This record gives sequence, structure tokens and C-alpha cells, in this order.
Amino acid sequence: MVGKFLSMASFLEQVNKGSVAGVSQAPGACSSTTTHSCDSPAANPDLPMSVIGFSKGCVVLNQMLYELSRARENPELEHVVRRVTHMYWLDGGHNGGSNTWVTDEEVLNSLVGTGIQVRAHVTPYQMKDEMRNWIGQEHKKFVEYLRAIGVTVYDATHFANQDRSLENHFQVLTKF
Repeated sequence: MVGKFLSMASFLEQVNKGSVAGVSQAPGACSSTTTHSCDSPAANPDLPMSVIGFSKGCVVLNQMLYELSRARENPELEHVVRRVTHMYWLDGGHNGGSNTWVTDEEVLNSLVGTGIQVRAHVTPYQMKDEMRNWIGQEHKKFVEYLRAIGVTVYDATHFANQDRSLENHFQVLTKF
């Protein structure tokens, strides 16, 4: 997975520099050639940061969890990790045979003491998929374990009384 995605270390280094891949800085924002004061959000080391994944994009959040403990030990990245206040999993799912939700307890333990709050928003589109029944099972284990170790978790099932639908899967983007 590391080869396919921007590693957490690379992501955090880019945040620290004020440029995340695919996002341009606003005119007048800081760069190595400016001499005026830096007022871009990326330049503010105290600005809180939320990280959000939707559908298949939740695998990026999962990878970040796998790299979290190493990033916290890296003096160049640790202060950026401290800025992360929330991680949002929005109706995570993919076609692999497992690992839609992180269930490795050692990896989940890396969230303890970070202050990062976890937000899981799901719909029947992923949770009630008979062809991928592991998704609901992994989600339940993810939420229950994090709560058991004292991580603040908000877990919401949207459209619970409705049939699975791709439309509601995308509507979760308006509900979180």
C-alpha cells in the first residue's frame, strides 16, 4: 500500500512545508523566497487539522494509522501529527477481501494519547453489502476496540432504515 499512496511521512512533510500535493498556495502565501510574514494556514503550527477519507479513499487514513507511531517519534513530523484533531472515515469500502477498517490492535493502540478523535460515518451501502460482509464486521471491531482503549469515537449510521443505495453512499458527504 505504501507504494500506491503518499506515505504519512511524505504527507506531513508537505504539510509542514505548506504545500500538499495537488493543492496550490494562495497568492501571497509563504514560500522560501518571500520576506513578508507568513499568514497561510499551513504556516500556523497551532492550526488544528482534520483528515477525511471517503469510500475507497479511507485506505489512505488506514495507511496513516499504520505509520502514526513512527511519525510521532520523528522530531520533524511529530509537531504536525499534534495538529491532527480528527480523522473522519466516511462510508469506507473497497473491493479487497479484507482490511477495509483497521482491526490490528497494535496499530489502533497508536491513537492512544494523541487526542485525535475518530469519526465514523457509514451507510447501508457498505455495511449491508452481502458480497462484502466483512466491512460491517471490521467496522464494528474498529469502533468497539477504539472505545475500549479510551479513544473518543463518534459512530453514526446514516439512512439506517433505507435500502442500500449509491445515492445515499454519496449523501454521507453532506451529513458529516
